[in-house]
Amino acid sequence: MEKRTEQLKNCLIQYEKESGALLRKDVARIIHEFLRDELKEPEESDVSPAYRLKDLFDCRVCAGHVIQVYVKGIMEGYFTREGRFIFGMQDKVLTEELELLVERAIKPEYRKKCSAAGQSNTLPQEISLEEAQAICRTEKEVTLIDVRTAREYGEYHLKDAVNIPVMSVLKNPYMVCERRDSILLLYCNEGYQSQGAARCLSEAGYEKVYYFAWKKKEQEL
Repeated sequence: MEKRTEQLKNCLIQYEKESGALLRKDVARIIHEFLRDELKEPEESDVSPAYRLKDLFDCRVCAGHVIQVYVKGIMEGYFTREGRFIFGMQDKVLTEELELLVERAIKPEYRKKCSAAGQSNTLPQEISLEEAQAICRTEKEVTLIDVRTAREYGEYHLKDAVNIPVMSVLKNPYMVCERRDSILLLYCNEGYQSQGAARCLSEAGYEKVYYFAWKKKEQEL
C-alpha cells in the first residue's frame, strides 16, 4: 500500500516539475490512468452524477478522466459565487490537498461517493470581498479565518480574523469549530489556499463554508 502511495505521489510531483504547475485536470488524468493501468481498478459504470459539472467539457481530452475520479469520490466539485457547480479544471492543486487526493486514490475507504442525485448545496462557495462584508454585517455568528502562514498573518490580516494555516485545516478540519452549522469565512491572498481548506471543511461536514481572496491593498471587512 505504501509503495503504491509513493509511486502515485512521485508521478504527480514529476509532472509538476516538468510542466511547472499541477492543475486539477492534470491530477484527474494522472490518478485515473494510475488506477486503471497500474492498479487495474474497474471503471465506474454509472457516470451520470458527473454531468452536473458545468465545466466538464471545457477540456474534452480530460473529460473521461474527470468523470471517473469524480464518480469514484476522489475529487469533488464546488459552487462558484455565480452558482455554477464546476470541477475547476484550471485550478491549481495545493501540495497539502495533493496528499489527501493520493490517499483517497489508494485507499477507497477514504473516498466520498456521490449519488446520481448529486451532492448537496453545502459545498464551499466562492464569494467576493463585498459579499463577505455583507455576511459579516448581517450575521451574528461568523468565524473569519486567515489560512495563510503565521508569518503572513503576522505581517497583516483582516480585523477579527483568526489564523489557522491551510495545512492545519487539511490535517484536522474538526479543530476549526465545534458547531457544523457555523458560518465560516476563509481567505488568503489569491484564493487557492482558502479554496482547498474550504473544500476540506465541507467534506468534514461543515454546512456554511465560504472562501475569498483578499490582498492588503483592498479594503477591510
